[in-house]
Amino acid sequence: MDFDVSITPPTELGKYTLYVYTYTNGLGSLLYEEFTITVVPPNYRPKLYIVPSEYLYYIPDSEVSFLASVYDQDSGDKPLTAKVFFNNAEVATQEVANSKDLKTFKFKVPKDTAAGEYEVKVTATDGKKIGTKKFTITIKNNTVLTIYFEPKLNATYNKGDKVNFTAVINDPDTNFDNKFT
Repeated sequence: MDFDVSITPPTELGKYTLYVYTYTNGLGSLLYEEFTITVVPPNYRPKLYIVPSEYLYYIPDSEVSFLASVYDQDSGDKPLTAKVFFNNAEVATQEVANSKDLKTFKFKVPKDTAAGEYEVKVTATDGKKIGTKKFTITIKNNTVLTIYFEPKLNATYNKGDKVNFTAVINDPDTNFDNKFT
Protein backbone atom coordinates (compact mmCIF):
# COMPACT_ATOMS: atom_id res chain seq x y z
CA MET A 1 0.00 0.00 0.00
CA ASP A 2 1.34 3.43 -0.96
CA PHE A 3 0.28 6.65 0.69
CA ASP A 4 1.60 10.16 1.40
CA VAL A 5 1.74 11.76 4.80
CA SER A 6 2.42 15.45 5.18
CA ILE A 7 4.36 16.70 8.20
CA THR A 8 5.28 20.19 9.30
CA PRO A 9 9.07 20.49 9.22
CA PRO A 10 10.87 22.02 12.19
CA THR A 11 11.72 25.71 11.88
CA GLU A 12 14.51 25.89 14.45
CA LEU A 13 18.05 25.37 13.13
CA GLY A 14 19.61 22.04 14.01
CA LYS A 15 19.56 18.29 13.35
CA TYR A 16 16.40 16.27 13.76
CA THR A 17 15.53 12.61 13.38
CA LEU A 18 12.32 11.55 11.65
CA TYR A 19 11.13 8.04 12.56
CA VAL A 20 8.73 6.25 10.22
CA TYR A 21 7.05 3.24 11.86
CA THR A 22 5.16 0.45 10.08
CA TYR A 23 3.13 -2.23 11.79
CA THR A 24 1.75 -5.32 10.14
CA ASN A 25 -1.53 -6.23 11.83
CA GLY A 26 -1.91 -9.92 12.50
CA LEU A 27 1.82 -10.66 12.26
CA GLY A 28 2.82 -8.38 15.11
CA SER A 29 5.71 -7.09 13.04
CA LEU A 30 6.98 -3.58 13.75
CA LEU A 31 9.52 -1.94 11.46
CA TYR A 32 10.89 1.57 11.49
CA GLU A 33 13.26 3.72 9.46
CA GLU A 34 15.27 6.73 10.69
CA PHE A 35 15.85 9.83 8.55
CA THR A 36 18.14 12.64 9.67
CA ILE A 37 16.93 16.11 8.73
CA THR A 38 19.22 19.13 9.07
CA VAL A 39 17.58 22.55 9.13
CA VAL A 40 20.00 25.23 7.93
CA PRO A 41 19.56 28.93 7.20
CA PRO A 42 18.49 29.74 3.66
CA ASN A 43 22.09 30.52 2.65
CA TYR A 44 25.43 30.70 4.44
CA ARG A 45 27.85 33.55 3.93
CA PRO A 46 31.06 32.49 2.09
CA LYS A 47 34.04 32.01 4.41
CA LEU A 48 37.57 33.25 3.82
CA TYR A 49 40.86 32.28 5.45
CA ILE A 50 43.91 34.37 4.55
CA VAL A 51 47.49 33.17 4.96
CA PRO A 52 49.72 36.02 6.19
CA SER A 53 52.13 37.44 3.63
CA GLU A 54 55.82 36.55 3.77
CA TYR A 55 56.90 40.20 3.39
CA LEU A 56 57.01 42.69 6.24
CA TYR A 57 56.41 45.60 3.87
CA TYR A 58 55.92 46.52 0.22
CA ILE A 59 57.01 49.47 -1.90
CA PRO A 60 54.97 51.40 -4.47
CA ASP A 61 54.66 49.65 -7.86
CA SER A 62 55.41 46.24 -6.32
CA GLU A 63 53.18 43.17 -6.48
CA VAL A 64 51.36 41.93 -3.40
CA SER A 65 50.68 38.20 -3.48
CA PHE A 66 48.89 36.19 -0.81
CA LEU A 67 47.12 32.86 -0.38
CA ALA A 68 43.52 32.51 0.70
CA SER A 69 40.93 29.80 1.04
CA VAL A 70 37.47 30.80 -0.20
CA TYR A 71 34.55 28.46 0.30
CA ASP A 72 30.82 28.30 0.93
CA GLN A 73 29.24 25.37 2.72
CA ASP A 74 26.17 25.62 0.49
CA SER A 75 27.10 22.96 -2.04
CA GLY A 76 25.00 24.55 -4.77
CA ASP A 77 26.93 27.82 -4.75
CA LYS A 78 29.66 27.38 -7.35
CA PRO A 79 31.76 29.21 -8.45
CA LEU A 80 32.36 32.13 -6.10
CA THR A 81 33.44 35.65 -7.05
CA ALA A 82 36.35 37.02 -5.02
CA LYS A 83 37.40 40.68 -5.01
CA VAL A 84 40.42 42.40 -3.48
CA PHE A 85 40.29 46.03 -2.34
CA PHE A 86 43.37 48.14 -1.50
CA ASN A 87 42.82 51.50 0.19
CA ASN A 88 39.06 51.13 -0.55
CA ALA A 89 39.65 50.70 -4.31
CA GLU A 90 39.00 47.43 -6.13
CA VAL A 91 42.32 46.09 -7.44
CA ALA A 92 41.49 42.49 -8.42
CA THR A 93 38.50 40.27 -9.24
CA GLN A 94 38.53 36.56 -9.99
CA GLU A 95 36.18 33.61 -10.14
CA VAL A 96 37.27 30.84 -7.76
CA ALA A 97 36.16 27.28 -7.18
CA ASN A 98 34.12 26.63 -4.06
CA SER A 99 36.73 24.67 -2.09
CA LYS A 100 38.96 24.96 0.94
CA ASP A 101 42.05 24.74 -1.30
CA LEU A 102 44.41 27.71 -1.09
CA LYS A 103 44.27 30.07 -4.04
CA THR A 104 46.75 32.80 -5.03
CA PHE A 105 45.57 36.40 -5.16
CA LYS A 106 47.72 39.23 -6.58
CA PHE A 107 47.52 42.96 -7.05
CA LYS A 108 49.95 45.79 -7.72
CA VAL A 109 50.51 48.64 -5.27
CA PRO A 110 49.88 51.89 -7.19
CA LYS A 111 53.05 53.88 -8.03
CA ASP A 112 51.88 57.00 -6.18
CA THR A 113 51.08 55.23 -2.89
CA ALA A 114 52.49 57.09 0.12
CA ALA A 115 54.27 55.27 2.93
CA GLY A 116 51.97 54.04 5.68
CA GLU A 117 49.63 51.30 6.86
CA TYR A 118 46.90 50.21 4.42
CA GLU A 119 43.91 47.93 4.76
CA VAL A 120 43.43 45.13 2.25
CA LYS A 121 39.88 43.79 2.13
CA VAL A 122 39.01 40.49 0.46
CA THR A 123 35.38 39.66 -0.30
CA ALA A 124 33.71 36.55 -1.66
CA THR A 125 30.15 36.25 -2.86
CA ASP A 126 27.94 33.40 -3.95
CA GLY A 127 25.59 35.87 -5.61
CA LYS A 128 23.44 36.06 -2.49
CA LYS A 129 25.65 36.87 0.49
CA ILE A 130 29.13 38.38 0.88
CA GLY A 131 31.90 37.16 3.20
CA THR A 132 34.70 39.58 4.12
CA LYS A 133 38.19 39.40 5.65
CA LYS A 134 40.62 42.28 6.18
CA PHE A 135 44.32 42.55 6.86
CA THR A 136 46.86 45.36 6.97
CA ILE A 137 50.03 45.81 4.93
CA THR A 138 52.81 48.34 5.34
CA ILE A 139 54.01 50.45 2.42
CA LYS A 140 57.47 52.01 2.65
CA ASN A 141 59.16 54.44 0.31
CA ASN A 142 61.57 52.90 -2.14
CA THR A 143 64.74 53.64 -0.23
CA VAL A 144 67.81 55.16 -1.80
CA LEU A 145 70.81 52.95 -2.38
CA THR A 146 73.82 53.57 -0.20
CA ILE A 147 77.21 53.26 -1.84
CA TYR A 148 80.42 52.93 0.13
CA PHE A 149 83.40 53.83 -2.00
CA GLU A 150 86.84 52.76 -0.79
CA PRO A 151 89.51 54.24 -3.06
CA LYS A 152 93.20 53.67 -2.49
CA LEU A 153 94.15 57.09 -1.24
CA ASN A 154 97.63 58.54 -1.23
CA ALA A 155 98.41 56.83 -4.49
CA THR A 156 99.72 58.44 -7.64
CA TYR A 157 98.22 57.45 -10.98
CA ASN A 158 99.41 58.21 -14.47
CA LYS A 159 97.20 58.72 -17.48
CA GLY A 160 95.96 55.31 -18.70
CA ASP A 161 96.64 53.52 -15.38
CA LYS A 162 94.00 51.21 -13.97
CA VAL A 163 92.54 52.49 -10.73
CA ASN A 164 91.47 49.77 -8.31
CA PHE A 165 88.79 50.48 -5.77
CA THR A 166 86.03 48.74 -3.83
CA ALA A 167 82.40 49.82 -3.93
CA VAL A 168 79.74 48.27 -1.70
CA ILE A 169 76.13 48.89 -2.74
CA ASN A 170 73.46 48.37 -0.10
CA ASP A 171 69.76 48.26 -0.94
CA PRO A 172 67.32 47.71 1.93
CA ASP A 173 64.62 46.71 -0.61
CA THR A 174 66.36 43.55 -1.78
CA ASN A 175 63.00 41.75 -1.82
CA PHE A 176 61.94 44.05 -4.65
CA ASP A 177 65.09 45.30 -6.43
CA ASN A 178 67.55 42.74 -7.68
CA LYS A 179 69.42 44.42 -10.55
CA PHE A 180 71.61 47.49 -10.51
CA THR A 181 73.10 49.51 -13.35
